[in-house]
Amino acid sequence: MSHGDGPPPMFDDDDFLYWKIRMESYLEACDVKCLKAVTEGFTPLAKDTALTPLEQENEKWNAKAKNHIFRGLGKDMFNRVRNHKDVHELWTELCALNEGTKGEREERFHLVMHKLNTFEMLPKENANEICSCLNVIVEELNRLGLNQMSPADVTRKILCVLPIDKYGHILTVLHQGDLSTTTPISILGKINAHEMYMHINPPR
Repeated sequence: MSHGDGPPPMFDDDDFLYWKIRMESYLEACDVKCLKAVTEGFTPLAKDTALTPLEQENEKWNAKAKNHIFRGLGKDMFNRVRNHKDVHELWTELCALNEGTKGEREERFHLVMHKLNTFEMLPKENANEICSCLNVIVEELNRLGLNQMSPADVTRKILCVLPIDKYGHILTVLHQGDLSTTTPISILGKINAHEMYMHINPPR
């Protein structure tokens, strides 16, 4: 293969969104027409007529893209979608099987957003504990593929849930920085240092 990236990524029936993004990147590296065949599809072929040069070209990209996807699927998932001739229909089916329908994902999205919006720090929790719990919610949200929370979004959420009476000084300092380029890990390090200095929530 001219792209030199080796075999396509394998889907192990876990974290479909991760595999989906990697597969789309792989197809784009092969050729942008491979990616278009998958994500957009081509105009359906007219029945009982000879293929035009453009249609022949599209059929070639359809076949190449389908081959790459099939090579990235395990036997069980392959058997569920193998009868699709059109790679765009194949891709749509894969997404529906592993992400749910758009309506189902929208419903789950609203449930997860409710958890995120009502997330708060409990009295005996420290920053490490709330970040761990928050990451679980963020990963659940991002896997739905409807709205991705950026590291900056997570950083701002961490600062929002810290009680002002315990973290007022460090919150003032952190808000003076550029939160759009600050990672949750760097923020957490500063908050941990503040907790140690102020003796907030010592180990139980």
